[in-house]
Order: sequence, then C-alpha cells, then structure tokens
Amino acid sequence: MNKFEQILNASPNPVIICDKNHRIDTVNKAVVDSFGYSDTELSGKKIYELIPAFQEGWDVVEEAIHSYEGKFTAFKKNQDFLSIYLNITDFDYDHEEYKAIWIYNIMPLSNVNKALQESQQRLNAVINTAVDGIITISTRGIIESINPAGAKLFGYEPHEVIGENIMIFMPEPYRSAHDGYLKNYQRTRQAKIIGIGREVEGQKKDGTIFPFNLSTSEVILDDRVIYTGIIHDITEQKEAKEKLHRLNIDLENRVEKRTRELATLVNQLEVTNLHLEEEVQERKLTEEELEKSQLLYTKIAENFPNGIISVINQELKYLFIEGKELKKQPEDWLGHSIFERFDSEYHKELEIKLRNAFLGTTQTFELPIHDELYILYVVPLQEGREPEGNQLQLLIVEKNVTELRKAEEETYKSLQKEKQLNELKTRFVSMASHEFRTPLSTILSSSSLIARYDNDETKPKREKHIARIQSSVKNLTSILNDFLSLDKLEQGKIMVNPIQFDMVVFAKELIDEIENMLKNKQEIVYTHQGEVGVVSDQNVLKNICLNLLSNAIKYSNEGQKILFQSKIENQKVSIWVQDYGIGIPEEEQSHLFERFFRAQNATNIQGTGLGLNIVKKYVDLLDGEIHFESKENEGTTFCVSFKIENHEKDIAN
Repeated sequence: MNKFEQILNASPNPVIICDKNHRIDTVNKAVVDSFGYSDTELSGKKIYELIPAFQEGWDVVEEAIHSYEGKFTAFKKNQDFLSIYLNITDFDYDHEEYKAIWIYNIMPLSNVNKALQESQQRLNAVINTAVDGIITISTRGIIESINPAGAKLFGYEPHEVIGENIMIFMPEPYRSAHDGYLKNYQRTRQAKIIGIGREVEGQKKDGTIFPFNLSTSEVILDDRVIYTGIIHDITEQKEAKEKLHRLNIDLENRVEKRTRELATLVNQLEVTNLHLEEEVQERKLTEEELEKSQLLYTKIAENFPNGIISVINQELKYLFIEGKELKKQPEDWLGHSIFERFDSEYHKELEIKLRNAFLGTTQTFELPIHDELYILYVVPLQEGREPEGNQLQLLIVEKNVTELRKAEEETYKSLQKEKQLNELKTRFVSMASHEFRTPLSTILSSSSLIARYDNDETKPKREKHIARIQSSVKNLTSILNDFLSLDKLEQGKIMVNPIQFDMVVFAKELIDEIENMLKNKQEIVYTHQGEVGVVSDQNVLKNICLNLLSNAIKYSNEGQKILFQSKIENQKVSIWVQDYGIGIPEEEQSHLFERFFRAQNATNIQGTGLGLNIVKKYVDLLDGEIHFESKENEGTTFCVSFKIENHEKDIAN
C-alpha cells in the first residue's frame, strides 16, 4: 500500500477514483464499508453500477450537478439504496486522466428551516473568515458579492465593487476578452474559464498587477445562474520561486567556477566532482521529495473540513500538523508532544492507541479537545520501517464531530417525539370514532323510533327512547368536555382562582349533581374529618372529584357502595374516593395517567382514556399530589392532597 492509498483510507468519507473510461480504479476503506463490496469486486466496475445517474455519461451528470457536485441515489451490494451527496474533481496522474468522486451521506433533519438557517450561518462564517478571496458574479459579469479577504486583496471596500463589472479587477488583455469568454461559454457550454483552475493576473485599486490562482464554477439557482470565483494570491510563491531560481543559477555558477579553478588537479578533480555531483543530486532529490510531501500534506489539510491532519514520530512529537481548527500556528506545535493538546485524564488512553498503531494496527476512536468532540483516525506510515517491524511515523486525521453528534441526538429526539405524536393521533382517531359512533347511533335509532310512538299507550316507550337520547347526549357532552379541558390545560388557559368555601356543603352538592349517574342500588357514602373551611379553586377541585366519582360509578357493579371521604388538617386537604369495582391490572398501573390509556379489562366500558390524565393536570395546578391503590376485581382507591396556605395568601392579597 503506497502513501496515496494510506491517505485515502484515512478519510472517513468514501472516495472513488475512476479512469477516463468510467471504470473504478481505486477505492478507500470507507467505500468498502458503505457499499458492502470488497475492493477486488469494485475494481474495474463501471461507476454507474453503483450510481445509476452516471450511465448517461460524465457530461450529462456534470451539467446536472453544476460545479461538479450534487445529490444522487446510489445502490449497495444488497440493493439497498443510499441518498448521497458527491463532489467530482479531475486530476492527472502519471500522464493519465482520472476523476475523484468524494461521497458524503445525507442526514435527515426534522426541522428543515432550522437546519437551513444553521447551514447558511456556517456558510457565511466560512466565507467571511476564508483566507482566500471569494466572489460571485451574474451572467453579465456584474459583481454580486465579495468576502472581506477578496476585497482586501484588491484594495477595495466591498461596497465599492458590488454592482461593478468584474473587469474592474482585470488588466489588459483579460479585461477586453472577459465578456466574450462568458458569452461563448453560455452559447457553447465549452469551458475555457468556467470550471477550470488557472493562473491569471489581477489589478488592484492602486493599479498594481499581481498573480493569483483562479478557480471558477457555475452555480444554477432556482431562477438564475451565477458564477463563483475563488482567488488565491500567489505573489509570495512567485517571488520565492524566482528567488530559488536565482539561487540555483548562483549555485551552478559557483560550481562551474570551482571546477575551472581545480582543473589543474586532475586526480582530486575527479573525486571532488563525483562527490559534488552526488551531493547536489541527492540534495535536489531530497528537496523535491520534501516539497512534494509537504505540498501533499498541506493540500489535504487545507481541503479537509472541520479537522486537523498531523504526523508524529515514535517520541509522540509532531513532525507535521495543519488545520484551521488549531488554536496556535502549525509551526508552534512542531517538536511538541501530542499530549499537550489533550486533557491529562485522556493521556493514558491516547498513549495505548498510539503505541498499538506503531505496531501496525490502524486505530479509530473519539476524544474531547476543549469541549469539542473529535474522532481520530490513526494510520501507521510504511516508510522508514524499523527491522523489528515497528513504524517510525503515524498519520493522524482528527475530525470534529461535535455538531454531528448534536444533530444526531436532536434528530433522534425529534423522531421519538414524532413517533409519540403519531401514536397519539392513531389512538385518538380510534377512540373518537368508537366513542362518538355509539351514542350517535343510539340517538339516531331512538329518534327514528319516537316518531312511531305517537299515542298515550306508547308514552312509556317514547320516554324510554327520550331518556336514551338524553343519556347519549350527556356522554357526547362528557367526551367533548374532556377534549376542551385537555386543550385548555395544554395551552395554559386554566388559571387557579382560589375562594373560600365549605368542604362538606361542596361535597354534598357534588353528590346531588352526580346522583343520576348511579347504577341500580349504587350508593355514595360521604364522611368528613376536621375543619370544614377550604381555600382553593372550587371549579378545579370539582372537576377532580367529578372525574374520580364518575370513574368509580362506571367501573363498579350495581348495588356496590362508593366511599367518598375528605379531611382538613394542618392546612392540608385530603380527599379519598374508594370503589369495589373491577380494579386495575398490576402490570398496567404505571400507564394509568397517560393520555388515551385504557386498561385491558375496561375496553368494553365507555370512556375516552382522558379522565385521569386531566385529573393529574388539575392536581398539578393545585401543587398537589395524587396516589392510588388498586387490585384487580377488588377495587381502587384514589387519594388527592394539597396544601391551602399558599391559596390563603392569594386571598389576602
């Protein structure tokens, strides 16, 4: 495995290298993991076997995705599909043309607007802090935006150039030819500037001409097309290159002069020239290799999003480090221990992982750095291997996954909440269709039968059906009242309005009101202990007691007693409702106060499953507590208690 393949495998994202015939040449480990093929199976395959859109050809796909990037559907070996975002770049290697396809999985987000806002904020932050100039223009060449680095590069303020033609930055002959380039591209779609990186000259506000690398691309929006340009100033590189050229010329002159001076010493000249040529050649080769290696590392680090790339030696000290997330300049870290960037509590774990990597094992793990979470990919480098098999250097790729983990957590929470809401909707529709259909059917049939009983002999039957209609209307009213109460409670529209009243009088009036709901020979037995004066919200307390008593009546058989007790002691009100009915199965008692919940032994008894949920919310309004004890087929006891001293203060105020 060469260094190029090691670097590809260090990338956490899938990368596919294709030749000019669209056949897969090289893939990294992430492709094998994502698509389920082995690298042997993938080698030589046509790219459209993984990504069908490529079957139409490179030109069609590149035009469809604009600027060589876009969202597509891909297929795994097991025919499962993936929704992917890819980016295509062209490069030459060993005089052959290749294309690199960088693939990113798309993560679904429940709140698209929020995600779009955050994405736009991140994009603006990246553009405004970018060290290179970034400019967008219209199809007529009018400047629509420029980042601070771009404006500074040309010596302008952003407002001085926005709305001007891009030719303001161009010296001749580029200035005169630019509009022609744009029109020719828009007419023929043959890229001579758009989509091609090249070296050009720019003109600053003060007239200074300077060289820069220009990368342009076409962006197709919903309603129009714009062009973007990324400008990288290479003035210093040019000067350094020229200086190096002069130094090389000077060196060659010195060698030539020395050769002439030593021409008389033939024997020494042969030996000296031989060593000198070897030294010069070795130095050139070393410099070329170092320059290539440094350029490669730097290029990877500059284009690696939200991460840091470094190389360390066996002393765990940095030989190379690059990345925009560094808190210091890269040169400040060279020669320093890697442990200086991590909290001491993680040093032992980090050292174990690194030592294992030096033995030739690739390591992948997560560690926090200054409250940010990073995933580390540690790859042993093959060059410079010691005789014992240990690696002399490690390549470390650090990827910031803080936002990704937060997004995954938020997405999971949103999915869980959506799942709960869907379940509630399903249960509500099922319950409502059943609970509304039964009384409505009764009302319809009874009203039809009443019309037939129009004389005195049929009066009892008529009254019977009228009573059925009234009972059904009361049931519907009760259901609607539950829905309205729940809606008001959810929206916070119900406020506690405490007044002073007599608890015993309140309880007896409540029993009189609910008496017509009693089944045959059922009886409510009420007792009270302690003082009778209460300060609380009478309506809230009435709704609590009505729900508990109506449940006791509903779930008790004919002829059974229902015990209703109250007690006032030490500024605390306690109320008990006890029945001897069907009870609640023990395995279902933990769900009793959930919305729409109904126990299995109560499915044939009319009810919405909202009553106790509403009771719990009313008790919370009074800052109270509710407890219950129940045993199946033996009955249930509910106890509600709350303090009244706070409410007395409200009355005083």
